[in-house]
Amino acid sequence: MDISRAFDQFHKILTSRTMAKAVGLVASILAIETTAEAAFRMAKWMFRTAREISGVQEDIEKFAKKIDSFESIIAAAHFALYDHCKDKDQESLSPS
Repeated sequence: MDISRAFDQFHKILTSRTMAKAVGLVASILAIETTAEAAFRMAKWMFRTAREISGVQEDIEKFAKKIDSFESIIAAAHFALYDHCKDKDQESLSPS
């Protein structure tokens, strides 16, 4: 069988109706692929954004803990200084 005869038979098989179905099928596949690709990009963006947000949340929590620790150190120093000053005032007021 030569190529031109095979092509003619193939052409007869593919009527305009069959060709329309084939084109519709290809278009549907491309639409599904495009939608799936867009969904994949959206999911990827959402995961990346979630990681960035959670990273920021962790940084904020670490910073808050450092501020809390700093506040505790300042409060301890304040009470120590208060007690020291109170003792010094007692010494200066007591007769020697």
